[in-house]
Amino acid sequence: MLANTRLELFSELCIHAQEQRRAKILSEIGIASSIEERFSILVILLYPKNYGRYKSIQRDTNINAIHWNHVVFNRQQLTSVMIQAFGKKWPEHVYWMITGQNDSNVPNSHPSSLIDGYLEVCEKPVMKRFF
Repeated sequence: MLANTRLELFSELCIHAQEQRRAKILSEIGIASSIEERFSILVILLYPKNYGRYKSIQRDTNINAIHWNHVVFNRQQLTSVMIQAFGKKWPEHVYWMITGQNDSNVPNSHPSSLIDGYLEVCEKPVMKRFF
């Protein structure tokens, strides 16, 4: 009986934390004012695992991982070559990345469509470890 109560409580806490994370991501999407900020948001949402994130982008775009890392950490600006390479892999998100506006003609072009996938990958199976 006690285990079920703890499991239910923990499930509610996880749902609450996930809603808070979703709200924080949506606020970050809303205030992203530069192309580099929007690019960084897309990188994090499209490549949710921290380990190997930039190597994955390098594999997808044939541009060195260090350049992608430098853009995300504000050491370098995006180049037209980088935008083209990113656009070949993720064409539905390029319009938002460049303009900051949603393209109503392209489904799932706004990064908010990526949040559920990001949260799913990032959530660790904590309940299985403890219960």
